[in-house]
Amino acid sequence: MFNRVDVFRLPEIEGRTSNPVRGKTGERQSESNFEKILREEELAFSLHAQRRIQERSLSIDAETLESLGESVKILERKGAKNSLVVVGNTAFVVNVPQKMVVTCFDRKASKENVFTNIDSAIIL
Repeated sequence: MFNRVDVFRLPEIEGRTSNPVRGKTGERQSESNFEKILREEELAFSLHAQRRIQERSLSIDAETLESLGESVKILERKGAKNSLVVVGNTAFVVNVPQKMVVTCFDRKASKENVFTNIDSAIIL
């Protein structure tokens, strides 16, 4: 039903991340910040969220993912379950215990600005 973030690739970086450069020892010599953040954060995007990113042409960069990951850590410490995390103009609904992004959208494009079934919110 969902893919881990470490295997999820956004369309704009797809070509750059498929073939890592390897040194003599077989380790990666260069790795994008985006890939590092994806591996470290352990966030997952549901298939629904992945589709929304593509359908809505949302631009999610490494800085946004880092802010999202930090927000999820804060929410987890506070005992949040389902949260709205707004980073810039992108809003994410996150299932905190599972570290799962359920859906996302452009904050300006949301029609009613009504969010149900959440127990907390962080607006950055």
